[in-house]
Amino acid sequence: CEVLNAAEARHRWPLLRVDDGEELFFEPQAGVLLASEALRAVERRFVALGGQVVRAEASFAHERGRLVARCDGAE
Repeated sequence: CEVLNAAEARHRWPLLRVDDGEELFFEPQAGVLLASEALRAVERRFVALGGQVVRAEASFAHERGRLVARCDGAE
């Protein structure tokens, strides 16, 4: 799996909207990326960047032009 920054992704796929600061996972040898493996890869990268993983039920809503995720009352 390759980790591509926004500039690399926009260069490869100009029609794909990728914001600065975002990263993509690309598997050049497969047409399918297994969801469970992809989620584990995202989790490892998120934790490596200092994030904290919380497993709980989440809700999502559009507010003031943005998507908001809430988990146990926290955004």
